[in-house]
Amino acid sequence: IANLAFGILFGMLAGGTLGTGVAWLAIVLAGTLGNGLNALLQDGAHASIGASTAIFGALGLLSGHAQPAHAARWRTHVRRWAPVAAGAMLLALFGMSGERTDIWAHITGFVSGAGAGLMLARVDPRRLRAPRVQALAGAAAPALVALGWTVAILSG
Repeated sequence: IANLAFGILFGMLAGGTLGTGVAWLAIVLAGTLGNGLNALLQDGAHASIGASTAIFGALGLLSGHAQPAHAARWRTHVRRWAPVAAGAMLLALFGMSGERTDIWAHITGFVSGAGAGLMLARVDPRRLRAPRVQALAGAAAPALVALGWTVAILSG
């Protein structure tokens, strides 16, 4: 339930910032990269690929994307990175406790999302908001999820 609630919240916020299609594609890619990094960090017996990695990827996406907007030259280094620090605090608050919590998945999802947000912040917002870009990204997001499930089912 928590993943669903926070996924909707962060997804809507990211969609309002980047456009729905680009936001959901970035969230899916951040979750994918985060799960891949988590798998590399864990031992071979670890078996967990969950949606929470993408949820924290969305949080990282919002944090990373907001950072450049506050990076005025006159600001101190601490204030420049305040959005990312705030996102990291939310990660610590909501993603680091619980009996079955995969902490590394949450961290790698957040880091992947923050990286994506930092990169997307450097793209002209008019290009990101272009209807064709949004439509293509919006179609790619569920296609990648379907592809991932297909590969998992066929290889299992």
